[in-house]
Amino acid sequence: MDSGSDTAISIVCVPARSFRDQTLDAWRGFACILLVIYHSTMHVSKSAELGENWWDKLGYYLLTATASFNVGVPIFFVISGYCIMATLDGRCRSGGGVGVYFWRRFRRIYPPYWIGMLISSIVILFSERFFWPGLFTRSNFKMTAPTRLNVFEWAGNLTLTESWRCHLTGGSDKYLVGHAWTLCYEEQFYAVAGVILFLAPKRMFLAAFMITLSIPIVVGWAHRNGIHFEGTIIGGAWLFFAAGIAAYYRIHYAGQIGRLIISAMFSIAIFFPAFDSRHLMFSDFDPRFSWVMSMIFAFLLAALYRKDAELSSWRILLPFLFCGRICYSLYLIHPLVTTGIGHAFYQWGMRGNWQTLLVTLPVSVTLSLTISAAFFFLVERHFLNSNRQRE
Repeated sequence: MDSGSDTAISIVCVPARSFRDQTLDAWRGFACILLVIYHSTMHVSKSAELGENWWDKLGYYLLTATASFNVGVPIFFVISGYCIMATLDGRCRSGGGVGVYFWRRFRRIYPPYWIGMLISSIVILFSERFFWPGLFTRSNFKMTAPTRLNVFEWAGNLTLTESWRCHLTGGSDKYLVGHAWTLCYEEQFYAVAGVILFLAPKRMFLAAFMITLSIPIVVGWAHRNGIHFEGTIIGGAWLFFAAGIAAYYRIHYAGQIGRLIISAMFSIAIFFPAFDSRHLMFSDFDPRFSWVMSMIFAFLLAALYRKDAELSSWRILLPFLFCGRICYSLYLIHPLVTTGIGHAFYQWGMRGNWQTLLVTLPVSVTLSLTISAAFFFLVERHFLNSNRQRE
């Protein structure tokens, strides 16, 4: 379709042009650093004491604020929605096809993940048997000893289907390293995106739009009939990915009226939790806060695109750009570091607000970045796709 169209949601493949958002790595790095900080302070942040003087109160407010930094996860989902739509668009324009899309997704995600699982298994098993039983498996960030996963749970972890595997085999989900649930959601989204590319290559945005409209209807119907979608993107996570898709469409294909409509939709979406009186999708504060921040982020992602080249040259963004380039390695490796250090320091009595902020946090972040950078250069970079996209 013509890029000036205001009303059409469908897309017709057009000659290739650069849709690369140069600040995406910085956004990724920002989201990943939020998660590293969140996991570094989680042993203390939710049980911090207010204190009596202003200094203690300042430390309390700074520390408890980090308990909301898990908002980095839905921000990642928004970024994935944007990047995968760019990937589908690229496949459509280049004629690479569904097979190429799935192969690139597999190559990009699974080999580094499996190597990360192997490292995690060795570290956890060694700690449990020879160093510090419970350092990882009895921390606030739950990890499971490799020997305590059964065949079904191992299969779910290795294939990144563990979040919904229990619907088929019974029991509950159990992860070697707890943050793998986010990758389970990512893989579901990649699968749905691949189906869209296969069935509707010229109507991808329309297909994504129809799926998005159906989610609240399906969730409401399931709630009335006692059907649960825990562990699947149907339960609401799809909407975060959809926000990224909408941002991509607004930037690259919407006309003036279309851009205004999508901006209005983002504005309305920010207040959507207020209309969820039956708590079908927002059961408590955390998902409401994550939703609002993610919709604001999606709006900013679209609104700031015109300043993309200028923003990407800002020196203040260099640390975030670096973290964004190694973000998958940082994602895979940092829980071992933050959990080991955070739990150990907590057990050694370093539970004060400022002790956590000035000692535990910088040590955890520094070591996480150092070890993750090593993992990137030794492992992950060998599985990057040739065009350097990290979608």
